[in-house]
Amino acid sequence: MDKPLISKSQRFSPIWILPLTALCIGGWLLLVTIRDAGFNITIHFDSAEGITAGKTVVMYKGIPVGTVDDMKVDDDLQGVTLQIKMKKRCSKALSEDTKFWIVKP
Repeated sequence: MDKPLISKSQRFSPIWILPLTALCIGGWLLLVTIRDAGFNITIHFDSAEGITAGKTVVMYKGIPVGTVDDMKVDDDLQGVTLQIKMKKRCSKALSEDTKFWIVKP
């Protein structure tokens, strides 16, 4: 009988290029999303007239800097509390005493 021929397979198969590329793209997208993620702020107003959660945009000098995410009526029914998702680039401009107001047409 002939002896079987034993050969070593390649260490790296070219088929692994596609999953590794997908993993790299997914990791890059995750890092970009985390890096550019905004932050939430809470604002209290007497009335939320004209504000719609998910649609109302917070503007600064004509530039959108945030969006109203959620609105809740206070427990004592004396006002409303807005949760706003602000863009990351305006974090340096905000402080504890920053004033916001509702512009009505």
